[in-house]
Amino acid sequence: MSIVALFALASSAAPIADVRVGDDGHTSRVEVVCSASCSAEPMGESSFLIVSARADFSADVSSRSEYIRRISMSSSREGTALTVEAASLPRAISVTPCGPNRLCFDYEFSAATPSPRRATVDTVEADLDRLLSRTGLATAAPQAVMAAADNETGCRAAERALSQDAWNLFAYRTVALCRARQGQPEEGARLMIRLDSFAANAAEKASPSARHSALR
Repeated sequence: MSIVALFALASSAAPIADVRVGDDGHTSRVEVVCSASCSAEPMGESSFLIVSARADFSADVSSRSEYIRRISMSSSREGTALTVEAASLPRAISVTPCGPNRLCFDYEFSAATPSPRRATVDTVEADLDRLLSRTGLATAAPQAVMAAADNETGCRAAERALSQDAWNLFAYRTVALCRARQGQPEEGARLMIRLDSFAANAAEKASPSARHSALR
């Protein structure tokens, strides 16, 4: 495709006019108002591609929703990628047309979410100390986890190790702490909650049938 054709394709996408966020019970709705006809396609586990529309922004919406923390949009020649960061994983996600040039993205959460406290690096580190002392599953001292998460090289190594072995507890704890220290404390807290929930069963790692991507 020529440069002229690519430019024509990109310029044909109409800008997104408005984005609205609100809760109804345990469901959070993101309403996207396009300035022309638009549609949505799934892109990954919880992201969407909004076709024939463009927008570029990232905004903290935690004051408007009990569940959704941040909304980000990034445009390309295919359309605009919509990414939603939430306090926990949604139980279900649906998208429907909800008016002229409008798309409604509904994220349904469990009644138990969100966390009653706001996650910070300090709370994630405290959860890490508590988990290590309670479960007895530590493969290294807490100081070793802290040190590994203290630099980009250690974080990348932990990501690689976890991708190769989902039961690598040291790598999992390191990744959780890395996320928190990299400005994603909510993600770090979510990972720690998931680790805590299966920590008792993780001791039975020796069972080959149990080795599956339970952490992914």
